[in-house]
Amino acid sequence: MLLGDSVLCKMLSFKLYYYLLIYSTLHLIPMGAISDHRAKMEAKTPGSAHMNFTLAGLISTGGLVGYMKAGSMPSLLAGVTVGAMYASSGFLIKNGQNTYGHAVATAASLALVGGMLPRAAAKGGAMPKIVTVLGLVSGIYNAKKLNDWFGQE
Repeated sequence: MLLGDSVLCKMLSFKLYYYLLIYSTLHLIPMGAISDHRAKMEAKTPGSAHMNFTLAGLISTGGLVGYMKAGSMPSLLAGVTVGAMYASSGFLIKNGQNTYGHAVATAASLALVGGMLPRAAAKGGAMPKIVTVLGLVSGIYNAKKLNDWFGQE
């Protein structure tokens, strides 16, 4: 019996997925009241950073679930690596380094599509196709934003 077959592992992976999703999208909300309006405006995170934080959580969780279900170490390593790339791009964008952040996110999207497109074509399952489409959409968006920001910082 593989580790991923137990009910406890499935419950933990399900809970971990939602904790990462909630954390990646909501962890930047200020907890205290900010009285200065300018400070509120500066504290906001750009939308593209939110998208990259969300993708970081989803892709990392997907790699973990792939490892837990099938014992696939490449899924774990690839998911965590691409997830870390998306997370670092979100932090770069949040800290005002938009060109570098979108460049890292575009590279992460290329790696994601490059790894999942052959699986989507060969196996034809729903999950590789969904992840490939997410990578393509993210890559197109981040490449456009990279083009918009290039030379402005």
